[in-house]
Amino acid sequence: MTKIEWTDQVWNVVTGCTKVSPGCDNCYAETFSERFRGTAGHHFENGFDLTLRPERLTLPLKWRKPRRVFVNSMSDLFHKDIPDDHIARAFAIMALTPQHTYQILTKRHGRMRSLMNSSEFVGEVRRQVDVLQVRLQIEAMGAEKVVAAPGYPGYLVSDYGHVYTIRGSDSCLWCQGSLPAEAEARRRYCSGTCRQKAAYEKKMGRWTEPADTRRRMSPDTGEQGHQRVTLYRDGEVHRELVHRLVLAAFDRAADRGEQGCHIDGDATNNALPNLRWGTQEVNWDDRKRHGNRRSYSKLSEEQSRQIKGRAAAGESRTALAKEFGISDTQVSNIAQGRQWRDIAAAEFQWPLPGVWLGVSVEDQQRADLRIPALVETPAAVRFLSCEPLLGPVDLTRWMPPIAPVPADQAPATWAKWTWPDWVPADVRLRIEEFWTEEWGRSPRHWIRDMHQQGAPPFGATLRMDDGFGPTPPQVLGRYVHCWNNIGRLVLDNDPKREYAYTSFGSRTRAEARGIDWVIAGGESGPGARPMEVEWAADLVRQCQHAETSVFVKQLGSAWARDPKQSAAARHGDTKGSNPDYWPRHLQVREFPQAVAR
Repeated sequence: MTKIEWTDQVWNVVTGCTKVSPGCDNCYAETFSERFRGTAGHHFENGFDLTLRPERLTLPLKWRKPRRVFVNSMSDLFHKDIPDDHIARAFAIMALTPQHTYQILTKRHGRMRSLMNSSEFVGEVRRQVDVLQVRLQIEAMGAEKVVAAPGYPGYLVSDYGHVYTIRGSDSCLWCQGSLPAEAEARRRYCSGTCRQKAAYEKKMGRWTEPADTRRRMSPDTGEQGHQRVTLYRDGEVHRELVHRLVLAAFDRAADRGEQGCHIDGDATNNALPNLRWGTQEVNWDDRKRHGNRRSYSKLSEEQSRQIKGRAAAGESRTALAKEFGISDTQVSNIAQGRQWRDIAAAEFQWPLPGVWLGVSVEDQQRADLRIPALVETPAAVRFLSCEPLLGPVDLTRWMPPIAPVPADQAPATWAKWTWPDWVPADVRLRIEEFWTEEWGRSPRHWIRDMHQQGAPPFGATLRMDDGFGPTPPQVLGRYVHCWNNIGRLVLDNDPKREYAYTSFGSRTRAEARGIDWVIAGGESGPGARPMEVEWAADLVRQCQHAETSVFVKQLGSAWARDPKQSAAARHGDTKGSNPDYWPRHLQVREFPQAVAR
């Protein structure tokens, strides 16, 4: 558990970091871990040096009760020295534990944006999900089960993916001497004399069951990683794929044209939970899910999309084949979805719905630097940690207010209302007619309706439906709320019209909002830099006008030490973290709702 007020649990799959901005200057994680540098056997024996903690990756699998989990409170998950595959394994665990909510905070906004938008990284996360699921199933298997290899007397196959040779296959049943290759798996004794001796000993009652000579075979590994073993049957040599032997022994014989598929993408992992029968297309699809292609593929994913689109538009398939250097048949297969088809992602939603991504914003300079990357990053929740808050921060660029003014500040009549110049006269007229004073309405009612309906921000530039109906086209314009869920999009570059009719839903609102949650707090500890209360108050106002959740964590040690805050000091609140002693307008601790983007 943790004392951090906005989370329930910390999960450190990496510890240690390096400083990149003023917010790092008084890093609590560094101060804590460096206390134990050089202490033999201690978890922080290496102080705050960057250290991977792979042994902690699977911890969330043991947490049954849902909780908010702060990922890497003692490091930065997107630090440049953390390998991509380690990050992917962490995301795979998050995907496998949807009962939890994961909060990831970074100052490495560029790498976060790059990885979260990378199809290769998403494929690696998918592969790691499969790897972990297979591994967990293997760990639950228990004792190895060994059965006869179908069609190969003298050989055994195990559900762990091993192939064994037994007595009578390559050693004599009686004397255990070596059999010549042409006799392996065909007869049980190395010579007629040995066989007669065995029969005589048995007849005389002196027969002793020979010792088990089962021996695990060492397979060969091919260029694509598949493993084969050499088996003998009736004096003939056979080269068999290990995964096909396992499936045939524990599942069923292959149907015509079927291939064995390795679920986790590792062709050397022939344990039964990692195998299934499928077609060549299924194998190709698995590679695509895992973010890689056949090593001999001539096409990129973008080229395959071009071929499919151009073929659908009527272009000659022969011409397309010549242009892209492939066969007519391949063009037909791509056009009809038999090759390079999109993989259904119903079992794997990206971005992960339980993962919140955030950046640290200690001042306006860091806001201008990091927030643009955050809003370009797919996430169920995007948040800011303005802690330590070292100066005033204006977030309205990414959190525009829902209404042009608060409802209680709007005039009671349209005669006193001032429209922005960019709103067309006809749009103004229609809104004023609907919200007319003659019907007991006013600009205040119009603004309240924006909030009640969950409208997109007034004046925000959005891509929305152009008109109504089941599948209207999309158009880009500045949004003006009208009534209910109906609005207008003011168009800048359309010579034929000034605006478009549109409507909105919850998804539109989510897409319009760049930031979903803001945490504000002052610095604590020795040497803490002061945070002006007005900086935090201004953030709260900005969030309230944009209907963005806000969480004031603490007012900081400098505030708590101020003689004017004697109540906090008297009660031992050295961090200024007890809201009971704060001004009432700062006593707000809200959490966001995850949204579909």
